[in-house]
Amino acid sequence: MFLRAAVFDFDGTLARPSLDFPLMRERIAQLAGEYLALRGSDVPTVSNGLLSSAPTRHEWAGASAPGSRFAQSALPPLSVLPASLEAPLPTDAPAFAAPASAPAFAALDALPALEWIEAAADVLGPHLGDAFRFQAHALIATMEHEAAQRTSLFPFARPLLLGLEARGVAVGIITRNNRASVQAVFPDAPAFTRLVLTREDVAAVKPDPTHLLAALEQIGASPEASLMVGDHPSDVLTARRAGTRSAAVASGGTTLAALEREAPDLLLQDAGELLEMLAARGWLPS
Repeated sequence: MFLRAAVFDFDGTLARPSLDFPLMRERIAQLAGEYLALRGSDVPTVSNGLLSSAPTRHEWAGASAPGSRFAQSALPPLSVLPASLEAPLPTDAPAFAAPASAPAFAALDALPALEWIEAAADVLGPHLGDAFRFQAHALIATMEHEAAQRTSLFPFARPLLLGLEARGVAVGIITRNNRASVQAVFPDAPAFTRLVLTREDVAAVKPDPTHLLAALEQIGASPEASLMVGDHPSDVLTARRAGTRSAAVASGGTTLAALEREAPDLLLQDAGELLEMLAARGWLPS
């Protein structure tokens, strides 16, 4: 069957990867350990930007008011915090390391960043957990913003997207990134792709298949006539769950050998090879 749509991951697939995931994991784990050490404390002080007792939801509402014990803290207002995170773990990277003083987190080590934060917040309990979650999300949003300033699209990205459209294959992008970081790197995306679905645009992000299926619904293509292109094993998993074909690229840090173990339909060094491979397979409609 000819392809009618190709949906791309962003970081590591169309854009050079720049997020420092080991540093991200280290900072989140350290933050969680500091909050765990404060559990049970009733002293409302701020040390290094960290609250020693977390705000109640009522206190959050008046956090910026004069005299509020949180007015000078590092905790951002709820309105600026992201709904979820872009932090998939490379398969060859170590899992989160629980702080040495926090055996309560040891069972969470296999989780990627987003799930680790949510599970750690549950360990910390209602109030400290909320405060930790807010600061952890803000930390990652800051790291995303900084990473976007250091990276750029791969040289093949724009010609590839235009080439697929010229051959009758509609293209889109799905990413766990926030929209601001994608726009910083690819401000002219609307001229090259039908859609960009970030974490703000969907209820669940990949590898949940609904992220990919939402893109295909908007494009108007069936899963059977579609291809998911990404640099991580989770992209291959997303394709398998959604019922599409998959192309794995080794441009994001995961090795060809590691990607091959996931049994993608296509395996490439980078997406710059995609048009030629699709033509050789007879998958292009024109």
